[in-house]
Amino acid sequence: MVSPGPSNFTTKADQLIAGKRWTEAKSVLVDGLHEMPPNWVPIEIHNDEKAPTKRVIVHSWDGAEYLAFTNQHPIYGRGKSSSVWQGPSYSRADYLIAYVDEELGNLAEAAEALDQGLALEPDHPMLLAERALLYEKLRKFDEALKLYQRALDARVWAPNAQIGHVLRGQGYCLVELGRLDAAEEAYRKSLVLEPGNLSAINELGYIRTHRESPPNQNAPGVNPGGPIIPQRIRIGGNVQMAKLISKVPPVYPPLARQLGVHGVVNFSAVIGKDGTIVNLAVISGQIMLQDAAAEAIRQWVFMPTSLSGQSVEVATTIAVEFKLDEPLPPSTDGRPSVPAN
Repeated sequence: MVSPGPSNFTTKADQLIAGKRWTEAKSVLVDGLHEMPPNWVPIEIHNDEKAPTKRVIVHSWDGAEYLAFTNQHPIYGRGKSSSVWQGPSYSRADYLIAYVDEELGNLAEAAEALDQGLALEPDHPMLLAERALLYEKLRKFDEALKLYQRALDARVWAPNAQIGHVLRGQGYCLVELGRLDAAEEAYRKSLVLEPGNLSAINELGYIRTHRESPPNQNAPGVNPGGPIIPQRIRIGGNVQMAKLISKVPPVYPPLARQLGVHGVVNFSAVIGKDGTIVNLAVISGQIMLQDAAAEAIRQWVFMPTSLSGQSVEVATTIAVEFKLDEPLPPSTDGRPSVPAN
């Protein structure tokens, strides 16, 4: 049984985040957290001696998590239980606030939000993984790896998508430490859980290329006996877009426009040391819009990123939005453009 609750403000926040309306999204989330009941917990177990079953209220993050709970959580092996999914999840609200703060470059505020979320739900893999990501951004890889492992061990009933996400984060961290065999193992495990995941496939390709062309020990960025300068760093999509210096707008596919297909296409991307796109993978978005978005992004150029005076690659996210009310491009054959009905 599913009950979204009287005020599932996180749904509205998701929509604002998809539209990159960061400030509005954070305001909605902060206001929603003010409504959190005292002593809120993500899983409520109610025992009634007169009832034949335990009643469990689950404040899951999404349907996949709720199904994983009902199918695999140990409580269902100890006796008869009935459950209901009821929103909102306040720990997820903290997670979304952290996501917004990261996109805005406010890492200290993001860390605070994640710590608040972990105080509510200390075993949630996504909260632990996002906290690990902040350690990565601070180049504290050993601390990040500990949190990724904690996320993997936290729940025997976690859904595949969450564990796959954690494994990919672990893999990225291991690549940065030069532990390519362990990184490859992590990415391959994630593909067992989520076959065809383009992010994992692309990272395995990166590992293969790195092995075939190991860094020159005399090259800039390699300092034997000194601090290691990473070859690639992560930067939030909103921060990275501020470094965009050449943008080719996407061409709206005519058929998609005629059918009323619109929305945001999200990508994971690797930007090379020269500022050009070297790797691009779709995360989400309408299939009819993906090729047009990718074709445009591959022509974009960003300001090169450096760390300690050395150029580095950047792993980031890119979002392209298609709006039906955008003006049609001028006709190239001398005839007026005709809008879709």
